[in-house]
Amino acid sequence: MRKSNTYKMPLMVLLFVAIEVLFWSGMIGLYYLVSQFDPSLVLHNRPWLWTLLLLPMSMIIFLINLAWKNRALRRLADGHLLSNMAPRMSPARTIFKFIIWRLALGMIVIALLDPKVGSKIEEVETQGIDLMVAIDVSNSMLAEDLKPNRLKLAKRAVQQVINDMGSNRLGIVIFAGDAYVQLPLTSDTKAAKIFLDAIETNSVPTQGTAIGAALDLCMSSFDQDSEAGKAILLITDGENHEDDAIASAELAASRGIQICAIGAGLPGGAPIPEFDRNGRRSGFKTDANGKTVVTQLNEQMLVELVKIGDGTFVRANEQIVDVRPILDAFKELELGDLGTANFVDYEHRFRLFAIAALLLLVTETLLSERAWKRKFTVS
Repeated sequence: MRKSNTYKMPLMVLLFVAIEVLFWSGMIGLYYLVSQFDPSLVLHNRPWLWTLLLLPMSMIIFLINLAWKNRALRRLADGHLLSNMAPRMSPARTIFKFIIWRLALGMIVIALLDPKVGSKIEEVETQGIDLMVAIDVSNSMLAEDLKPNRLKLAKRAVQQVINDMGSNRLGIVIFAGDAYVQLPLTSDTKAAKIFLDAIETNSVPTQGTAIGAALDLCMSSFDQDSEAGKAILLITDGENHEDDAIASAELAASRGIQICAIGAGLPGGAPIPEFDRNGRRSGFKTDANGKTVVTQLNEQMLVELVKIGDGTFVRANEQIVDVRPILDAFKELELGDLGTANFVDYEHRFRLFAIAALLLLVTETLLSERAWKRKFTVS
């Protein structure tokens, strides 16, 4: 009976499909067990998840290579002659070497994903600045010269600032005819976003635009004992009707507080919409003579406030606010100690998988494809 040193491809396909199923079942099961034991398990490099596709792709490429070898061997000689020409060729060892290499590739992929677990909570000193954001919530902020309206675009701008806060502290003041603290100074960005989302034009019962009162309240909301740099970000259309904003800005500047401003509106202005009880637009605000009231951006006053406060002014575009110049201005302020913060210190486990991959690759390299005996065949 003749023996063949070629591969039975249907059997090989079934074998490697079984190996693939076992591998993924084991990986998923291991991940589930570890995550149950330690819920803090996360993958540090989640964008590298696509590298998992390399594992089944390597199996497919190997099977294609086996099929090519089979055709080449059959063209070279028949089974009897082939056994004599390559007596120590071992298909089984070739397959075993690939399985080891495949496991090494799996370890490399896992190392790239960098699984990590939380080990302990550490307390660290934080440094940053204190920022109070004053948002105009008067009815004029409903004007739609900015899309979807002035107030909503202003809130989006504050959202961008919050996302860039890092270890800094932020508070929110809302104002119309009067000013109120919406959020005291905090480093909790999640809380800041929640309070920001709740801001509407009816958040302040008294209508008007008291910019001076807003600046005064921001000043009194700072931690006077903190040496951290202090800044006020004023977001308004600048139509001040209630007080002396210039005097308040001068007082802030004398205390070393930087003032930046975002002009929420366009110079051409827009009418102020009015809504019925169901929230549907019922028309536009009119004056005593029945003429439609047009609210315009008072850019000149805001620029003057910013000059006094040695800050930066940005005018909102129709659908976007570029807050980068203001963020850059904040970076010029002196950092101060803002207390301590707790964070979870993670232990990265990629080294374990990298070492395992190295050992498997060394083993695969040292393992010969030739049989120890005179001949080992898979027929």
